[in-house]
Amino acid sequence: MSEVLTLEGLVTYPKECCLEDSWHAKAVNFKDGRDFSHYKTLKIRVKGKVGGERIKIQLINDLQKVNSPEGLLEETFELSRDFEVIEISLLRFKELGVDLTNIYRLAIHCGREIWGERLNDTNANEIIIERIELVGNHEC
Repeated sequence: MSEVLTLEGLVTYPKECCLEDSWHAKAVNFKDGRDFSHYKTLKIRVKGKVGGERIKIQLINDLQKVNSPEGLLEETFELSRDFEVIEISLLRFKELGVDLTNIYRLAIHCGREIWGERLNDTNANEIIIERIELVGNHEC
C-alpha cells in the first residue's frame, strides 16, 4: 500500500525568503490532519540546486507547536544535485512522541540554522522536492 502526497500545498517559509533570516523551510500542510499511522515509511524524492545542501525533516501533529523542535529528527541529510530518495521509518517519529494519527505538517528545514543548530552556510538554499510518498502497511 502506498500514497503519494500532493505537492500542491507545498509552501516555503518564510513566505519571502530573506538572506538575513536564518530559518528557512518547505512544508506540506494538511488542513484537517492526516493519518500516517497505517504506513511504515516516508519517502521524499529531493535534490539540492547546487549539491551539499543539508536538510532536517519534521512531522508536526499540533499546530500550536510549529515553532518548536518537537517531531524533528536528529539526523541531517545532505543532498546532491541529482534526485535521491530519502527513506525514513515512521516509527522514528513515533519514538519522538509524534501522534501519527493526526499529522498537520511535514516540514523540510533547509536554512542556515534551525533552533540553534547550524545547517548551511547561507539561507539561500534551494531544494527541489519532486515526490513525497507514504509506503507500506503497518500492522497495528
